[in-house]
Amino acid sequence: MKLTKFELKNFRGYQKATINFENFSTIVGINDAGKSTIFEALDIFFNNTKFDGSDRNIKHPDQSVELIAHFSELPATIKIETVDTDIKSEFLTCDNEFVLKKVFETKSSKFSEFVVASMPDVENIEKIHSLKIKDLRQKILNLNIELQDVDKRVSSELRHAIFENLQKNNKLVIKDVELKSEDGKSISESLHKELPFYQLFKADRENSDGDNEVQDPIKAIVKSTLSTNIELQKKLTDVFEQVKLEVTKSTDATLDLLQSMNTNLANTLSADFASPKWESLFKPSLSTDESIPLNKRGSGVRRLVLLNFFRAEAERRFEQSSAANIGNIIYAFEEPETALHPKFQRMLLDSFEDMVNTPGVQIMITTHSPEIAKSVPSTGVSLVKRDNIGDAHICSGQDAISNIVEQLGLMPDIKLYDDQLKVLVVLEGHTDVKYFENAYKSLSKKSPAEQNKVAFMFGGGKAIVQYLNLNYIKQLDLKKKIVLVDGDQSGSKDLEKIGNDAYKIQLKKSTIEFYLPYDNIQKIVNKSKQLSLECSVEDFNIGADHSKFSSGIKRILERFNVYSDYDVNDLPKDNLSEITRIVSEIDSFI
Repeated sequence: MKLTKFELKNFRGYQKATINFENFSTIVGINDAGKSTIFEALDIFFNNTKFDGSDRNIKHPDQSVELIAHFSELPATIKIETVDTDIKSEFLTCDNEFVLKKVFETKSSKFSEFVVASMPDVENIEKIHSLKIKDLRQKILNLNIELQDVDKRVSSELRHAIFENLQKNNKLVIKDVELKSEDGKSISESLHKELPFYQLFKADRENSDGDNEVQDPIKAIVKSTLSTNIELQKKLTDVFEQVKLEVTKSTDATLDLLQSMNTNLANTLSADFASPKWESLFKPSLSTDESIPLNKRGSGVRRLVLLNFFRAEAERRFEQSSAANIGNIIYAFEEPETALHPKFQRMLLDSFEDMVNTPGVQIMITTHSPEIAKSVPSTGVSLVKRDNIGDAHICSGQDAISNIVEQLGLMPDIKLYDDQLKVLVVLEGHTDVKYFENAYKSLSKKSPAEQNKVAFMFGGGKAIVQYLNLNYIKQLDLKKKIVLVDGDQSGSKDLEKIGNDAYKIQLKKSTIEFYLPYDNIQKIVNKSKQLSLECSVEDFNIGADHSKFSSGIKRILERFNVYSDYDVNDLPKDNLSEITRIVSEIDSFI
């Protein structure tokens, strides 16, 4: 499952707020705006970390607190009572999403859990998942439902028959489905197994042997290992179920002996089992050179441990990207700029971008660093700010970007004076920029000083810096803007949308990959165990739409810097001729 949206009601500074999440999400705001509050609320939601009275909204302490998570990419099947079923057939979805709500009532640190679902508008239908099989059979009789091809021994099939009958004559309404009875708990456990793992890395420095900055990477490694190793998950679940079975046998035997002494003493005796947090069972101490404990080293060194954990995790996730049944995991990282050199901040962001391009990974960060805010994808940016009376609010989309630009004082990263920049070449993606920066440097007939009057950037708007740059260049007295697109159908459509103020160029081949040396691509792809180069030399030379490379191959090419490190002398004659002509056209406008 993928987290798409999270709602907070009466939690700390938020009376009512909603934040949307993408694969890579960034929360921006000044200190004490409420950024960390969102991550900590998610930690309470996913990991049941401690909730206390100070977590209630100070203006409404007498109202319940609600944390609501929305999930897409639902599993095809879930197993209930050893039988395969699915969430939609169980009427446990809302607008094709799975929505889970936790409610903390007044003066209580315990929560009730509900699935928010669209169900037939029938009284008490939301309790159907908690009915025992004999009660389901009775409901079938009460509704005069004729069963055909339905196994009366299977609860899910009986529920499906009831739902199918009721939805014919009743509209769907939103209901809260509480799963707390014995049968409901079975469904709840199955649903919880499908939720993403959530790992929070806090910015605060602690100086204890159990320092979070030391232990969090260990916990994260365990969580990530479990999320990608289905066989290991099964083994641990089998151990847990076996222990549970043996303890139940003992409690049943104890009850029998108790009743033999006095039948009025007790009718039930059971042990409540909470699923163990396996990552909490592993707490090694980490030492560095000369056996110095890691928690005694500087905060920068400890943050470098986190940096390299994410770099290693990006590599591991990439290698496992084609594996079936890979689990989902969410990494929440507070202020990646803390105690890290700007060079290492960039490396950390690069590893984040690699990770979110592999299945099952979501990254979310908080920041108030202008450089970090400029570099992250703009599609997942949210701004947290407080109003005049201190309430926290969240805004997203274009409003968030424009407010972030103003609040953080962001500046574009292109040349600052219009007399320095004469020609701007706008391309489709950042790999196109890398390719043409190398090609232009190698093939241009202009002097280095003249070459510096040309800037290459991509216009996809995937990061705030592109938003800044595109808005900034509108103010410059440029001699020429050049738009260069791929040779595929989408490139042709893009050209049609561009006005007459730009010089238009379209490549002959469908994507930039077909302008790289074929041998370079083959060598890199051969290093991967999961990927293979299906495109023949003949198809590569044609470069048609149907021969386009997969996203996995593009990722590994970028990882090994193939787009920028190629030698133009290795390009096929036709490719070199076309690229040289384009470079000459750019030169002509200086």
